Amino acid sequence: MAYYSGVANNVNDLLNALRNSAVSDGWTLTGDVLSKDTMYVQTQISFGNLKARAGLDGSMTSPCPWQHIGYVTKSTQSTPCDITYPCNWEFHGHAQEVYFVVNFAVDRYQFLAWGKSTVPGLPGVGTWIGATVGQVLEEVTGATLTFTTPITIQSYGGGQGYSGAYGYIAAALFGASSSADEGGMVTPCYVHHNLDGYGWRLEPTSSSFYYPLGRQWIATTSNIGPYAFQPSAWNAESALLPLRCYFRRPSNMLSLIVDCEHARLLRIDNLTPGDVLTLGSDKWKIYPWHRKSTAARNGGFSIDHTGTFGWAIRYLGP
Repeated sequence: MAYYSGVANNVNDLLNALRNSAVSDGWTLTGDVLSKDTMYVQTQISFGNLKARAGLDGSMTSPCPWQHIGYVTKSTQSTPCDITYPCNWEFHGHAQEVYFVVNFAVDRYQFLAWGKSTVPGLPGVGTWIGATVGQVLEEVTGATLTFTTPITIQSYGGGQGYSGAYGYIAAALFGASSSADEGGMVTPCYVHHNLDGYGWRLEPTSSSFYYPLGRQWIATTSNIGPYAFQPSAWNAESALLPLRCYFRRPSNMLSLIVDCEHARLLRIDNLTPGDVLTLGSDKWKIYPWHRKSTAARNGGFSIDHTGTFGWAIRYLGP
């Protein structure tokens, strides 16, 4: 387990920082694939941006779609939220979880994270992966990437992403949506649970070519109330909530497939990004999902921030 940080002057620096930090933390790099135990994560640069995907072995058998950090929008119609250089990066390495956070343009953040589920009884390998920008159109069709709008994040989605139309970005790990029929090109996570034989999918129905692994979006449902109504009106504090992902089952049932050991959800109204909370013997570092805004704390559609929705990562730094 380790914590590393530094500055990247370009995307190549960023990729090297991720790989070198992972190797120092016990991962093995073979070609472009990082491996540890039964986890295999391929890392590359594409369209000037950093991307990663998980597979079932070192040959990347049956991989999930790529997850990206770098761009958030390429449309001239919307506010760019892309990574600019130089940028700061932080690597939080734990036994079976990795969180790589990039801070740029003073108050903007993007992330790439992966790990191994600790939920017992999963028939799959349990590897999960997610990033600020998930699967995108170019990875499916080879078409030029175009996001018509930037971020959409709402209270009633549990503080996670709600994909209201093509081109929206959830910008939160294990993002949730109120509909299974929307925004398949920006899926923010994949988990190899293999429940009911569905492999990486988070929902068992596939509607079209643009949803090759199934329509996604079921995540922090159990936290919609607690996450939406923080901080406390009594003492202005925010509780650390579980960061979880669920799989939709027949008869409108859900199964827990990820329960992160070293990351939590919280509202950051009264916290500053980069703050470190000490709770007993544990320290937690605070981040917004992209950029904090108290003026529009509950987010909204087509925005360049994520309100006061944020997360905390167990911190091993100084």
